[in-house]
Amino acid sequence: MLSNKPLGFHPLLLPSDTQEFQKTKFGFNFKILTRIWELAVSYIYKDMPTISQFITANERVYWGGFFIIFGSTFFSAFLYTAVISKLLPPSDNAIIFAIQNDRYYCFLVPLTLPVLVVAVYFYWLSMKMFKHA
Repeated sequence: MLSNKPLGFHPLLLPSDTQEFQKTKFGFNFKILTRIWELAVSYIYKDMPTISQFITANERVYWGGFFIIFGSTFFSAFLYTAVISKLLPPSDNAIIFAIQNDRYYCFLVPLTLPVLVVAVYFYWLSMKMFKHA
């Protein structure tokens, strides 16, 4: 048996006076839409923490993500400066033209690798000396 209730009937959403519902200009009541919006917002945001609560609860995840994004940004900028800009045609932009003609960053990483090897060796040597002292 079919009911006379409209589809999607919910007692909190329908006005108490159904004649008020029928008298509206467009055939529906804006109070109903406001109530639906309030219920949706309260349902969505009821358990959502604030930014400070999220950072406090997930501090390691927050800082890990921050450092990954920070490192990725600087790696991308360095990769463009050292490699990609040299492969592109000359630019009319003064900053990009200066980056394309710069020869410092092309040699920075290859010359940093021997220094890194020596630094790692000295770190290993100092840990051995500290351990066996």
